[in-house]
Parts: sequence; C-alpha cells; structure tokens
Amino acid sequence: MRLSIPARRREIKRLRPTLEVLEDRSCPSVTALFNTSTGVLTITGNGADDNISVTAQSDGTLSFSGFSTTPSGAVSTSAVTSIALNLGGGADMATFDFSAAGTNLSALANIDVTSNSGEDSIFLNAGDNAVNLNLGVNVGAGAHLNLDADLGIAADTLTVDVSSMGTGAALDLDIDAGDGADDITVTLANVAVNASIDVDVSLDGTASGTDADSFSLTAGASAKNANLNLNVDAEGGGDSVSVDLNGVAKNGRVDISLDLGAGDDTANISLGAVGKNTRVNIDADLGDGANTFDVTATSLNSNSRLTIDVEGGADIDTVTLDLGAISANSRVDISAELEEGADVFSLTTASLTDNVRVSLDLDTGADADDVDINLGALGFNVRTDFDVDLGDGANTFDLTANGIAAVGQFSLDLTGGIDIDTVNIDLGAIRSNTQTKITLDLGAGADDVTLQAANVGKNARLALDLEAGEGNDVIDLIFGNLRAGARLRFDANLEEGDDDLNLTLNGTLDASARVRLGLTGGIGTDSADLILADANFLARVFAQFAADVENKTGFAS
Repeated sequence: MRLSIPARRREIKRLRPTLEVLEDRSCPSVTALFNTSTGVLTITGNGADDNISVTAQSDGTLSFSGFSTTPSGAVSTSAVTSIALNLGGGADMATFDFSAAGTNLSALANIDVTSNSGEDSIFLNAGDNAVNLNLGVNVGAGAHLNLDADLGIAADTLTVDVSSMGTGAALDLDIDAGDGADDITVTLANVAVNASIDVDVSLDGTASGTDADSFSLTAGASAKNANLNLNVDAEGGGDSVSVDLNGVAKNGRVDISLDLGAGDDTANISLGAVGKNTRVNIDADLGDGANTFDVTATSLNSNSRLTIDVEGGADIDTVTLDLGAISANSRVDISAELEEGADVFSLTTASLTDNVRVSLDLDTGADADDVDINLGALGFNVRTDFDVDLGDGANTFDLTANGIAAVGQFSLDLTGGIDIDTVNIDLGAIRSNTQTKITLDLGAGADDVTLQAANVGKNARLALDLEAGEGNDVIDLIFGNLRAGARLRFDANLEEGDDDLNLTLNGTLDASARVRLGLTGGIGTDSADLILADANFLARVFAQFAADVENKTGFAS
C-alpha cells in the first residue's frame, strides 16, 4: 500500500524572523566628582565605551552630558583648577568645550589624562580665551589616544607632558594654536617598545598670521622600534621651533616636517645618538625671511639612514648640519635649496666609517654665499657625492677632509656664477686605491682656487676638470707624497682673463706615479708654473698646452 500525501499538505510554513527596534537602554558608567576645596574635577569611567562632554555655559557654570553621576550642585567654571580624567577601558570619547568660558577659564591649570586600553579620543576647545594649561598624559600598553586641542586666536601657553607610554601604545596629538603669540611645549618622558607618536601642530590660524610663535618638543629615553612623526605648520611670523630627542633607539623611525612661512624663523633639531637600523627624515620649508636652521647629532650608528631636505626663500638663510660620527653602512642624503640671499651653509661630520654613503645637493642661489664642509676622516670604501651650485655673487666654498681611506670614492661637482668665487679644497691624506673626481665650473669673476692633498696613496686616482670662466683667475694645485702607481689628471680651461695656474708636487714622489696636465687659455695672458720637490720626477709629468697659454715655467720643453 502506498500512502499519498496531497502536495498542499506537504508544504511547511516557515517562520520569518523580524527585528524590532527597542528603546536605548545604554547606561552611562562615568562618574564626575568635584572637590570644592581643591578645585579638582575627577572624571572616572570603567570598561564600557563611553561618550561624555563637559561644556562651559554662558552663566559661568559647567554642564555634564553622558555621565552616570555628576557633582551635586552647580560647578562654577572659575572654581575648577584641575581636571583628572581616567575613562578606563573601552573606546571612549570625551569633549571639553570651554569656548563660552571667557575669563572664567583662567583658573584651570592642569588636565591629567590616562588612557588605559582601547582607542580613546579627547577634544579640547578653548575658544578664543587665553589659556595657560598643562596637559598630563599617560598612555597604557596597547592603548591608542587621540588628543585634539583647539586654542583659538588668543596668546596661549600649552604644555603637553607625556609622562609614560606603554609597550605598543599610540598617541595622536593635534594642536591648533590659532592666531596669537602662542607657546607650545611637548615633553615625552619615557617611550616604550613599539610605541608610536604622531604630533601635528599649527601655530597660526591663517597664512597671513604674523605673530611670533614658539614650539618645542623634548624627548627622554625611547625604546627600540619606537616611531615619532612631527609636523609643524607655523605659517607667518618670526617663529621658533626646537626639537630635542636625546637619542633615537635602534630600529626606530623619526619623520619631522616643518613649514615656517614668512618671517625671521629659527628651527633647532637635536637628534642625539641615532641607533642602528634607524630612519630619520627631516623636511623643512623655511620660507622668506632671515632664517636659521640647525640639525645636530652626536652619532649615527651602523645601518642608520638620515635624509634632510631644506628649502629656503628670499633673504639670508643660515643652515648648520653637525652630524657627529657616522658609523658603518649608514647613509646620509642632504638636499638644500636656499634661493636668494647671502646664505651660510655648514656641514660637519666627525668621521665617516667604513661603507658610509653621503650625498649633498646644494643650491645657494644668488648673492654672496658661504659654504663650509668639514668631513673629518673618511673610512674604508666611503663614497661621497656632492653637487653644489653657488649661483651669482662673491661666494666662498671651503671643503676639508681629514683623509680618504682605501677604496673610497669622492665626487664633487661645483658651479659658481658671476662675481669672485673663493674655493678651498683640502682632502688630507688620500689612501690607496681611492677614486677622486672633482669638476669646477667657476663662471665669471676673478676666482681663487686651491686644491690640495697631503698624500696620494698607492694606485689612487684623482681627476680635476676645471672651467675658470672670465676674469683673472688663480688656481693652486698642491699635492704631496705620491705613492707607487698614483695617478693625477688635471684638465683646465682658463678662458678669458690673465690667469695663473700653479702646480706644486711636494714630499716623496714615487717614480711609478704619473701626473698629466691639459691646459687651454683664452683671451689674456695665461701662465702655468710647476714646482717639484724632486727634479727627477719631471719626466713623470706630462703636460699639453694650447697655443694661447703664453707663459710656462718648470715644465719639460
């Protein structure tokens, strides 16, 4: 027997669930207590995701929103001297709007913030009221704190004191100081492993701001893998920026960007000792004005990398880079465009250890510029690549190296302009198997050039290509102690003017060394003089003179 069930009875009715909107049953978990005798407002949360606000009212009192417990009785804004904020765990948001406080905000001196875990966001709006405020910050391990302060148009003083950051903590600090002569200070006491700090500061509210603002950031000890990103936009006014890191631990990263705008600005960046495998990037736009920009480091440890990019503007710029001892396998890349003005540029290193790479791209612009480069001792297989454009003006260029070690490579391409240029290059002792290439294009003007090395090592190579340009030029080439297999090559075009080229070879001159000179003159009376410490070396000097070189002394006929 077969049982047959009608099709309509086989159909099963299915229950379709629906969502029903319920009323908001969230329960605020944040308490606010006010101590009338001390003036301390204490705000405490727990592990929930809280959203609170404290607002200054026009009647001189504070209103509270999002709290489970608020102070009994009205709290006068003028009675609050300090705020202690600890929102506990969770993703919390706290807003302090004091824009309507007026002079009632003058008593508030401290806000202490503790971020325990999760991602917290705190917003402070001071309005156009002048504040003198200290923000104390503690960020726990793994916590992420966003702190946003808007200070308005008054002359404000704000200190952000980050007393501790736990392992893996993150702090995003955004300060808009607005117009007014503002003084902003950020201190970082202890930064733990893998911590990250992002600081963004605007010191003027508009590009036309003309107030003299001051910003400083000072850091204490930082642990490995810590990251710092600093951006300062000062816009108009004679501003002052100071950054003192007291060292950057290994595997760390530092990015600093400065835009100082018009005005006579001063920026000082002190890196301290930069740990191995660390990356530091500095980008500075100095704007117009008589600006001063300094970067110092006591040392760059092995495998570190430093990049500096500086842009000046009209007027006098003074740029000083003192980078200390640069250790093995590190790299330094510098680019500076200083534009018009009588600029001063100085680069100093105590030493460059094995396998270091240094590059410089410098354009000083028009007017009388002064460039001073002191490299210390260059270690084994060090490579330098310098490209310098002095522009028009009576420029002075000095480069000193305390020797170039074996297998090193030194390259300099120098361009002058109209007016008198003074060039002094002292390479010290050039060791064996080095490669040195120098190109000089001096432009018009009565230029004075001195190129010298106390020692040229075994199998070392040095080449000079010189364009003297118009004017009465004096070129002195002074080299001592040519070792076996050393090679010197000089190609010079003296062009117009009454020019003098003097080649001096001092000390011990090995018979297997060779010197080659190719000289072209121009309109005017040109002279070439050879001075030898050892007359027997004359046969090792090979000179070719164009017909327009009138006077030759000391060379083989």
